[in-house]
Amino acid sequence: MEKDKTKNELTGELRDLRKVIEQLHLLEAEHKQAEHKLIASEVRYRRLFETAHDGILIIDANTGNITDVNPFIMQLLGYPREHFLGKQLWEIGFFKDSLASQEAFLELQTNGFIRYEDLPLETVEGLSIDVEFVSNVYRVDGESVIQCNIRDITVRKKAELALLKVKASLEVKVKKRTAKLSRANKQLRFYAAKVIQAHEDERKQVACELHDELGQSLTALNLMINQAASAPSKQSLEILGEAKSIIGELIRQVREMSLDLRPSMLDDLGLLPAVQWYVNRYNTQTNIKITFEHSGLNRKFSPQINIAIYRIVQEALTNIARHAKTDAADINIRADAKSINLVIKDRGAGFNMANLLKGTSTGLSGMRERVLVLGGTFNIESHSNMGTNLTAKIPLDI
Repeated sequence: MEKDKTKNELTGELRDLRKVIEQLHLLEAEHKQAEHKLIASEVRYRRLFETAHDGILIIDANTGNITDVNPFIMQLLGYPREHFLGKQLWEIGFFKDSLASQEAFLELQTNGFIRYEDLPLETVEGLSIDVEFVSNVYRVDGESVIQCNIRDITVRKKAELALLKVKASLEVKVKKRTAKLSRANKQLRFYAAKVIQAHEDERKQVACELHDELGQSLTALNLMINQAASAPSKQSLEILGEAKSIIGELIRQVREMSLDLRPSMLDDLGLLPAVQWYVNRYNTQTNIKITFEHSGLNRKFSPQINIAIYRIVQEALTNIARHAKTDAADINIRADAKSINLVIKDRGAGFNMANLLKGTSTGLSGMRERVLVLGGTFNIESHSNMGTNLTAKIPLDI
């Protein structure tokens, strides 16, 4: 009985020993597999290290001594392997002037990273090259290692300089072309202003002739008819009365035409009285209520600005009467030290903006040209059944 018990115990111990041996075999296999992987990884790293097209320096993070370099950095700078090994980074000749001192290494130890976008290096033959220098710290087998990657950017630097030269050349050409276009634009504005001024002078002359010559002739004729009216003839009185009525209407039409062509108060009294007179006259003739707000107009403006603002108001209100189908509109004219600003709004039918873009509206084109000739800005916004908003800004330093 006691022998059987001893035998069973030995059998159990033997079984446990076999399990331990099997586990040891598994651990040994895993260890060998890990060794193979590590060796393969080291081979791949060494292959990348040896064939990399960037220069690579490996440095002991504690001592700062260079422990390894790849062939590319030796080929790039022309120094043998022995020139690097065992030295510290700031002791290498081509780094002395660039990295300055041990402070760079201390910064690397502290922050774990250093980057120089454009670092000038010198080869063994004294040639200068431009490189990008990146260095960082990582752990290997529990030890801190610094890897420095050095990339030759000489070709890229030359390309950037060439690009900057091309850009500078293009900027010079653009400036010359801009100046040329500016001169041409000034000439166009000058000639356009001359055309507009000649047109206004002609209208002014026609207005004077209508008022002075034709108006005086009709007035004299009216006096003659009044004298003839005293003759004793019932039939002649009827005819003369009708003629008098017609001549009175002609006088009124001539006076209206004269005012439309060029109101004398624009030249005699200035912009504000002329616009106020026109708005009051427009209210009476059209039954469209115009709300006129203004500020800064109690001053003298140039004749060009006076006629431009007056004509824009005249043309805009004429368009409202003809097309807007509304009974109210707003005018706001404000002047400050730098510019005069005009806003005309109505809440009428609006119109198709495509016609404006195509240039089919001569009235709107004329308003725009008047403003642009004076160096200003002009804009119209309109939508169907939502009215029209006209804005103009003209500088006063002309």
